[in-house]
Amino acid sequence: MTPEMIAVLRAELQADPAGRGYAGKTPAEAADLLNESYIATGPTPAPILRDIASSDVHKIIVPTGELFKISRLAALPLDGTQDVAIGAAWSFSEMLTRWATIETSNAGTWAAAQTSMAALQNAGVLSAGSIAAVVALVEVTPSAPVTEHHARIMEIFIQNPVEFPADFTRYAATAADVQEALS
Repeated sequence: MTPEMIAVLRAELQADPAGRGYAGKTPAEAADLLNESYIATGPTPAPILRDIASSDVHKIIVPTGELFKISRLAALPLDGTQDVAIGAAWSFSEMLTRWATIETSNAGTWAAAQTSMAALQNAGVLSAGSIAAVVALVEVTPSAPVTEHHARIMEIFIQNPVEFPADFTRYAATAADVQEALS
């Protein structure tokens, strides 16, 4: 390895930015850690919104009596005291009665449904459990992506480009490389 490559290797071993656990390892153990490929899990993606059938929402709120409460509230005249709750009940009721499928994959429709549900919860008409059940129908969280990475020794030279000597043919760290980098 060239002095430049040794410097990059030294920085890797001292800082351990990938959390491989070089500290306290023998040069041979550190070389093994540098040479093994590893699996990394990426961040969990945002939930995917899917459309839901009104009948699925009915299955949640009819047995609890909440649909009845929502319908009664939606039928009240606006009187200035419960206008937000009445408007939310009317809006949510309309979604459930006018559409066989609620297009909750549309972010605007889903935001409106969530706003209505929150107002109905604040009014004591819709429970947190029912809201959670509706959210579970709509929001599907995909699995986090899993990526297999190259050996760390290759990654550090990709991230920190160095000039390789013409006769450099190996892409694995040795105990001697680690020893030299740490001395």
